[in-house]
Amino acid sequence: MKMFNYILICFLLLSCQNKEQKRVKNSINNSIQQSESNDIVKDTTIVYDIDNVSAEGVEATVRYVNKKIKESTINIYGETGQATITYLFSSDLINVTEKVFEYKTDLKKVSSDKDMKIKTEVSYNIDLEGRLIGVSGKERIDIFKEFKEVVPFEIN
Repeated sequence: MKMFNYILICFLLLSCQNKEQKRVKNSINNSIQQSESNDIVKDTTIVYDIDNVSAEGVEATVRYVNKKIKESTINIYGETGQATITYLFSSDLINVTEKVFEYKTDLKKVSSDKDMKIKTEVSYNIDLEGRLIGVSGKERIDIFKEFKEVVPFEIN
């Protein structure tokens, strides 16, 4: 009888351990699958300097998703103000929003956004070559040629 109890206890322990191993293995497999699905979308941000636009500097912060350009925010710094241009890329056109700010004070005294005011704001669309689609209605800052020379639309 002792032998039977001993065998029964060993059998129960082994069977419980097997279930635990399966549970751990399933948990590991689920974690791996979750991790692989999270790795599908790769988001990368790169900052580029664009020359020959403004003496004070031009900086483009570009966001890539799955190695393709999706969005760019360009800051153009000037002596009397600055401008922000946002490009939102789709498959065949780019939605552009421009905001031009004036400094309320001397450039050397500007310390925050409170020292600036919006002068103009305009939105329009361009194609992937930079050609205007439709009518913008106001003057626009056209630096797309310079942007395209520096910023790749796809990265490796």
